[in-house]
Order: sequence, then C-alpha cells, then structure tokens
Amino acid sequence: MSDRITIRLITPEKQLFSKEIDSAILPGQKGSFSVLPKRAPLVAQLVPGVLIMRTGKEEESYFITSGVAEVSDNCCNILVEAAIATNNVNKAALNKKLEELKASAEKQDSGLISLELEDHIAFIEMILKEVSSDKD
Repeated sequence: MSDRITIRLITPEKQLFSKEIDSAILPGQKGSFSVLPKRAPLVAQLVPGVLIMRTGKEEESYFITSGVAEVSDNCCNILVEAAIATNNVNKAALNKKLEELKASAEKQDSGLISLELEDHIAFIEMILKEVSSDKD
C-alpha cells in the first residue's frame, strides 16, 4: 500500500480535484477527524467547516458545506454541496451573495425558509467569520 491517500473533492456539478496527499483533517458531525494512508474503511457525515490537506510541508485548505466522506482502499471521496479554496475567497462577492440570500429568506411565506437556503446563509457566514478572524 502507498504512503499516501488519494483524496477526491466532489460537488454535484463536478469533481473539483483528485490528488495524492499525506493526510487530511475533515470537519465531522462528531468533531474533526484525520484521514491517513492505510486507514480503516469509514463513512462519516460532514458539517460545514474547513478541509485541511497536507503533503510534505505544504498545506492546502477548502471551506466545505455539509456532506459525506467515504474512506476505503487508500482513497477518500468527499461529497459536498459546495467548496471554496480558502485562498480564493472574494469577501465583497460573498457579502453581496449573503445580502441576496437574506433578502430572499425574508420574502418567504410565514417566515419559514428552506433548509437549503438556511444552509447557504450559514455557509457564507462561516466563511466570512473565518476570513475575518484570520486577519485579526
């Protein structure tokens, strides 16, 4: 078996990437967990958070929505609704999108908003909070 694990980040639109890495940290429903080569098979529910991947001394990270991670045979498939590279965040665009989503939520009948809309709002708020705390 390899000393690396293949990780695939997949959204409904497309596979964002497939690459070999040394390790990953994922935001699980019961807390963050590591994925390493030769790990026992696992299926885990993911919550919105940060996916961190390490290869040698390099680190790459993505903001991800909730989803599912499946690990088997030195491969980790991460299925999420959306993902954004942490180094590719456009705060102005996210603030604008957040305003649009909140306006849409206010227009919905009986004050009830869809879970999808609620998830999108929470995801963008999480990203903006993380990006703001990084600058402090």
